[in-house]
Amino acid sequence: MIKLHRQDGVVETYDSLEELHDEIERRWEEDVRREELRGTPEGRRTIMAERYEQTEGRREKLFRDYLRDGKDALLEERAQSENTGSAGGFIVPQGFYNKFLAALKQVDGIFAAATVLPTSENGTFPLPLDDDSANNAGIIAESGTSTPVDCVFDQLSFGKCPTWRSGQVRASMELVADSFFDLGGLLAGNFARRFARGIGAAHTATLLGAATLGLTAASATAVTADEVLSLVDSVDPAYGDNGIFLMRLSVWTSILKLKAQTGGNFMVDEYERDAQGRRTLFGFPVLVSPSMGALTTGQKTILFGDLSRFIRREVRGSLTVKTLIERYAEVGQVGYEAFWRVDGNLARAANSPVPVKYLQQL
Repeated sequence: MIKLHRQDGVVETYDSLEELHDEIERRWEEDVRREELRGTPEGRRTIMAERYEQTEGRREKLFRDYLRDGKDALLEERAQSENTGSAGGFIVPQGFYNKFLAALKQVDGIFAAATVLPTSENGTFPLPLDDDSANNAGIIAESGTSTPVDCVFDQLSFGKCPTWRSGQVRASMELVADSFFDLGGLLAGNFARRFARGIGAAHTATLLGAATLGLTAASATAVTADEVLSLVDSVDPAYGDNGIFLMRLSVWTSILKLKAQTGGNFMVDEYERDAQGRRTLFGFPVLVSPSMGALTTGQKTILFGDLSRFIRREVRGSLTVKTLIERYAEVGQVGYEAFWRVDGNLARAANSPVPVKYLQQL
């Protein structure tokens, strides 16, 4: 038996010199292939994709093992440091995060509209904003002197990023042990729905608090087509051209019913979608949020504007999952809990037009 000690501390074992020779030759041929690929942009993309697949494939396996076996799986693979978050638990792999994010967007449209700002730390964070809306270009006479005008900046201040918890999810040991069942996919959807209901409500409240009144409806329980158009008109064109509607589903269906009530004056088709599959209203995308107000007195029912100005701050590597094996072993179950450090706010400069406005019921 031949032992080969690598520089990274890993010991490789081979049964014979022939086996070692074959492995050296295979690696040499792989190096030659990669060197040829590096000569073209497509080849370099292929190399990057292969490396990503190898890394993520290993992390996906480690994560599956962790969900079924707990900490022992991490220790056996010597991956505790690179895959464990600051609060403990396993930092989820990219595949899990993608499923998680897709489920978030299905529950609350604010997650689809917001701009994601990843930060490496969870402390206070100032985000610079351009507030130079009052200065204009001008024509200067030949040989004339330009007047220096300083740029104006503002900032959006984030405090210490809070930690959200999903609450514990329990599954039977038989379900966890079933290797053909996508346990990770089930947990991703479950955690996402819980986070979306909690974080989505907080984000919507923050967004409504930072937005300003665009229009007050004439009724406490209904909206008209003209009122929706007036809301659009109240937003500065710099933001309105990229505008998106945000409302709860019951408000959207109420708007659909206006088509028959106005004898075709309000042209809307519930089946009309944009290139991204989103509902549309007057050519603008419509996103559904269960956290928006219902058609009742004083409620803020419709938001319109550039919702990409809402910044969702995420701490990198903060979405972690803890496996609780011993706590529920007596009842034949395994517990799971997810942790996520995320916050949000509207990027609104003090002297610039407000990027988002709302319609409020009477």
